Amino acid sequence: MTRTIKKSRTECLANSDTAQSLLWVLLWAPLLSALLIGCSPRVKFDAERQPEWVTGASEKYTTARYFVGKGNANSLALAAEDARAALAKTLPGLPAPDPSLTEPSQKTSTAYASLVQSAKVVDAWHDKTAQQHFALVVIERGSTVAVLQQQLTELDDKTKQLITAATQGSDYFLKIRSTHAALNTQQQRADLLLALRTLGNDTKADDAIWSKIELQVHLKSLLSSIDVKPRNGKDRQLNSAVVRGLDAAGYLSTGMTASLELKTTLERSGMKWQQGWFREQGTLFVELLDQNNQVRGKAQWPLDIKTQERAMLNKEFMGEVTNILREQLGDTVLGVLEE
Repeated sequence: MTRTIKKSRTECLANSDTAQSLLWVLLWAPLLSALLIGCSPRVKFDAERQPEWVTGASEKYTTARYFVGKGNANSLALAAEDARAALAKTLPGLPAPDPSLTEPSQKTSTAYASLVQSAKVVDAWHDKTAQQHFALVVIERGSTVAVLQQQLTELDDKTKQLITAATQGSDYFLKIRSTHAALNTQQQRADLLLALRTLGNDTKADDAIWSKIELQVHLKSLLSSIDVKPRNGKDRQLNSAVVRGLDAAGYLSTGMTASLELKTTLERSGMKWQQGWFREQGTLFVELLDQNNQVRGKAQWPLDIKTQERAMLNKEFMGEVTNILREQLGDTVLGVLEE
């Protein structure tokens, strides 16, 4: 009887050890599995199967929620760049920038370049037969709205500063330059507002920002007080063309002194006979000098004139010089007066 009891106790102890072992396995097995999974390499993309978006649309990343770009190249990195360039073209109301740009430029802002660069590769595929990599990049539309709103705020702040400089202070040339710069921001501002409205964001225009018409009127008023005296050189034909151009533009000074002096240089290639035409090319250089003989603005224009009548070539060439000064002087030169 005693042996039976001891045996039963032994069996109970064995059963107890088994239960504890089972409990240990139940508790730690999930953790061990997680650790093993975490240590194993993660497969981001299915490299064997061609995704549907390579030749069609992505079912997961729909255009209703994302801006999508697809690209292909001989490496995944280049395919991603190609995809970001394609994505940039889908952003509404904005010119597509070079996605490799990270510094501000006249064509793209830092915010916009960063937006394009932030597009992540969410899927990729390697066509082993053609040795081509394909990449799919996306940006959520909600993120795009936030970036465009920030860009609009920064542009409005810049325009307000330009308008302040254009209406205050004693530097007349600074007023002209600032007004011209504020006028140049209007198209970008209109593009941003259009893009936001396209995305369903009804952002209102800032009433503190002058309209394009108001800025044009202000610039015209400032330019009406500008008078320019030509600096004559040895080329009499050029001197005559410059006088006609300034007079037609409304800037020719009639007094002994003027607020600005125009120095003009003309480079000419000489007449050539090409494919049945008399042709001459050249470059017109102009500099605006103030009363202290300091350069306040400069520009250059290429010329390319051809005619079938030899006697008319020189007349048409000098006529083009006159036309350039009449049509371009106010916008191109006076609008970018240097400090």
